[in-house]
Amino acid sequence: MKKAIIVILVILTILGCSEEESVEVIYDFKISPLGENDVKVDWTENETGNIVKFTIDTDNQFDTPVVETETESSENTITLSGLAPMTNYFLKIEVIKNGGIIWSEIKDFTSSYT
Repeated sequence: MKKAIIVILVILTILGCSEEESVEVIYDFKISPLGENDVKVDWTENETGNIVKFTIDTDNQFDTPVVETETESSENTITLSGLAPMTNYFLKIEVIKNGGIIWSEIKDFTSSYT
């Protein structure tokens, strides 16, 4: 009887420890300031059907965003306008799929002066 219980516990442990298939989503965003008031963001799309949301602010809390916009991930590039020259900014990038955020990153950059 003890052997049967041990075998059942071992089987349940093995079934409980089986790994679910995980999908790693990696996005590589490149930020390039364009002149005094714009920034260009390029990326490589790894998955179709996602929305990419961009938020720019002068502090990393994003309480009063300067720019907020979103686009389809398949676009692979976007130019964001409305920046002040020679200003430090934080750019929050969120990838949204089926209403949930599947990836997020905060990067910083400084706008140019021409």
